[in-house]
Amino acid sequence: MQPHVAKVGAEHALQTKAQVTAQRFSDVGWRT
Repeated sequence: MQPHVAKVGAEHALQTKAQVTAQRFSDVGWRT
């Protein structure tokens, strides 16, 4: 795999994970 492709893939994965985490955090925050 080319370096820049791996970098974009890693950034996309982190972005997705951050969005899911933020979503869960906001859900829990609103419920409490």
